[in-house]
Amino acid sequence: MRVRFTGFGGQGILMLGQIYGAAAALEGKYALQTQSYGSAARGGASKCDVTIQEGRIHELEAETADVLVCMSQPAFEKYGSTVTPGGTLIYDSDLVKPGQTDAVRVLPVPATLTAREKFGSELFANTLLLGFVAEVLRAVHPDTVLRALLARIPRKVDENKSAFDLGRRLGSETLRQ
Repeated sequence: MRVRFTGFGGQGILMLGQIYGAAAALEGKYALQTQSYGSAARGGASKCDVTIQEGRIHELEAETADVLVCMSQPAFEKYGSTVTPGGTLIYDSDLVKPGQTDAVRVLPVPATLTAREKFGSELFANTLLLGFVAEVLRAVHPDTVLRALLARIPRKVDENKSAFDLGRRLGSETLRQ
């Protein structure tokens, strides 16, 4: 499975991919994570690709993604066409308006608004989205993703755990629809 996390610098896009890849490795899966970001680290377009397989990974940089996770409109405009037909688009519905897409499964998540309302800060939108991704995709068990998250974050552990759990609940509700 190839998962592409996209957004702008400062949203924690690279961190999301690093955590998701680390979680896959914790489960003994092969994982490859690559990243790219614009010339302006903060505010520039960024992406982080994570490939997860049971066997060795031979393709170092994927042209397309089975899953595109998008947290900004410019990132969607740049990478929206890279989701494979039959793939999944997961996007922050507060920041992205995808219009027509070839992705079979389109899953909006009000990550930024929910983070602002529940935690008083947009900074938890990425963690909330990670919980959603973990619950919906299940390429890696959500508990393992949480373990990798908690090993990576140095502060605001309770808030991040709550944001992750809320993302999982939103993902679970989406799957029931």
